[in-house]
Amino acid sequence: AAAVQGFDAWRQAELWIGAGHVNQADSYWRGRIDEVRIFRSALGTNELAEVNDWLGDADSDGLNNGREWGLGSDPRDADTDDDGLGDRAEVEVHGTSPLQADTDGDQMPDAWEVANGLDAGLANADGDADSDGLANLQELLHGTDPQQADPDGDGLNDAAEVLVHGTDPFRADTDGDGLPDGWEVGHGLNPLADDAAGDPDEDGLTNRQERDRGTDPQDADTDGDQLPDGWEAGHGLNPLADDAAGDPDGDGLANLQEHAQGTDPQDADTDDDGLNDHAEAVTLGTNPLAADTDGDQLPDGWEVAQGLEPLADDAAGDPDGDELTNLQEHAQGTDPHDADTDDDGLNDRVEVAVHGTSPLVADTDSDGLPDGWEADNGFDPLSDGGLARGLVARWTRDDPAGRRPSHRGTPTSPGPLRRLAALG
Repeated sequence: AAAVQGFDAWRQAELWIGAGHVNQADSYWRGRIDEVRIFRSALGTNELAEVNDWLGDADSDGLNNGREWGLGSDPRDADTDDDGLGDRAEVEVHGTSPLQADTDGDQMPDAWEVANGLDAGLANADGDADSDGLANLQELLHGTDPQQADPDGDGLNDAAEVLVHGTDPFRADTDGDGLPDGWEVGHGLNPLADDAAGDPDEDGLTNRQERDRGTDPQDADTDGDQLPDGWEAGHGLNPLADDAAGDPDGDGLANLQEHAQGTDPQDADTDDDGLNDHAEAVTLGTNPLAADTDGDQLPDGWEVAQGLEPLADDAAGDPDGDELTNLQEHAQGTDPHDADTDDDGLNDRVEVAVHGTSPLVADTDSDGLPDGWEADNGFDPLSDGGLARGLVARWTRDDPAGRRPSHRGTPTSPGPLRRLAALG
């Protein structure tokens, strides 16, 4: 069928200029012809506006003056109702009134509703789009987002922050103590006071440390293993796992026993006295925290190794009868149960007090003759080996008698030269 012509209006009571045109279904002009103007050539938009104010758009809001007149809006104000939405956007996009800042009368400006994804044409002040407990109107009053229940991501929704706790819904840590508001509230702390250094459960961990480790600041033993969180953390254990029966240092004491004794679960010999903690606490009854339990200046480990009593002051004792006390034997490194520790024929006291020889070396001057034999036969067990005669170098051989001072081994003395030393 042939298209209806643009000005085929003879059957109509009035003429709609443009209505029925093959390329445009709507028209802005309606009514009886009042005036006809014929120009020599087609006019552009600006030119038409110059000859007909109806077509002009003084406020550049996208609505021509004729449309503004029809709507009752201000042709010289792009946002007649000052609601933040341009007149054209209100009419053609959002369906709101360009004459009313709050089209639906719900006390929420059209622009705010549009910006926050609400229907500006529907009264929904009591709605709660994000289900956070704050009605849309409350979100407007508090400046929160009606589409986001927890904009700061601190674990507290907007209603909890503004209505219950008085915290800032836009700051995850209102008091700036490094602890998120939600975590503080969830653990019975104050999100409005800097309590990062507090320790309400008195377990030795601050609130900041508790959060970092995932422990409960209100429970001294988060994992219920009878070991305080702070003690576990301080000794390299896991305060979130029951490790009371563990024994990381392999000393025979479980972690729970180490805690009871006050010992270090990562050090088998806490007091470094030569006895492991289990031996001290369970077997010997000595103090695993004191290297010298009986206070006699003899370490527990040395006393036990030498067959002495670590729980009695026996520093003045002399079980081997060499006239050196146990305290002196310890200082010299000699055996308190052997009067002649180096078996050179001289007892330990004589070596130390009389001859000045070593009670730990049978031949102090390394001349091949035992100290005792030299002393018994009138020789000097501390001879200088020839220094007084101008000796400048010497060496000792593996041959005990020192009879073959050659530079290479022999069938009877195969060892290499040793202890070669320059003297002088």
